[in-house]
Amino acid sequence: MICFSNSRHGNDLLTILCESKAKFTDSQSLADQLHISRRSLFYTIKKVNSELNAADLDPISYIRPTGYIINTATKQALLAMTLNDEDESKLDVRLLKTPRNNERQIIDTFLMISDYFPVISSMQQLFNVSKNTILSDIRYVKANLPEGLKMINTSRGKAIYGPEMLKRRWIMSNLPTISKLIQLPTSAQRRSYIDQQLKKFEQITGSTLTGNAFNTLMQYLNWYILRLSNHHYRLPVDQVKQSIAYSLSNMWAQRFLKGLKIDNVAEVQYLSEIVNANQFSYINQDNPMMNKLRPIAKQIVKLWMLSANTSLTGNINKLIENLT
Repeated sequence: MICFSNSRHGNDLLTILCESKAKFTDSQSLADQLHISRRSLFYTIKKVNSELNAADLDPISYIRPTGYIINTATKQALLAMTLNDEDESKLDVRLLKTPRNNERQIIDTFLMISDYFPVISSMQQLFNVSKNTILSDIRYVKANLPEGLKMINTSRGKAIYGPEMLKRRWIMSNLPTISKLIQLPTSAQRRSYIDQQLKKFEQITGSTLTGNAFNTLMQYLNWYILRLSNHHYRLPVDQVKQSIAYSLSNMWAQRFLKGLKIDNVAEVQYLSEIVNANQFSYINQDNPMMNKLRPIAKQIVKLWMLSANTSLTGNINKLIENLT
């Protein structure tokens, strides 16, 4: 199938026209093959022609009274975007359990963000479900992506297009669920590196991650390292608004990335923020996060005393530190 259009039925329409043995194809024949009304067909042709024009390709032409045709140059360009049987082979993904509807859709989104480029046939094969089920899942994914992200068709398969930070945020939020559904790609060497680095983070900062936070970061950093192996997905350095402030977590992030031979201040800031955003069972008093938490704890104590119409005896500062 040709993978060019983002319009519903668009790729099917182009595939029919490009692979047709007849020079012209009438509208009723196209509508019948696509299982849509002629009105829907005309709408689809209009949308596809807009996409062809945007790609500097000649549009689908209608020659009265014979039917529709795509010229040779456009046909050759579109056929270059055809997925062959090898491209549509089984996805290199192993399911850990049979996913339910919403779980399939989460897996689909993960695969599209993570450059697996799934196509309908490969998703059918992975989940062992009908084409209609996959099409329904795809419609759901399209409709429920976070604002700023959209599904696109590429020459290799389906992908999610949009800001890198939005994609990472989606992965971070859904990875605990994903890790229970599919076997995530990893290696003993990479897992060992991440484990050692997280323990170094705890040693350097004097803070201790909770068990859940440690495991979540193990999973996310495994995906993150694979992500950064593609230079295209690294955050642009020119968007860093300020120089990196010295902090123990920034120093750790810099060393983490240096071990991967990555020198990128934007990624240093991002990695530092990601780790600090996780839960700690203990936080060192020198951790930068403490400067944000202390005023909140102080305000909580103050409001409690006002609402209770009382004052606390003893060391209030100690209470504030404990709350922090």
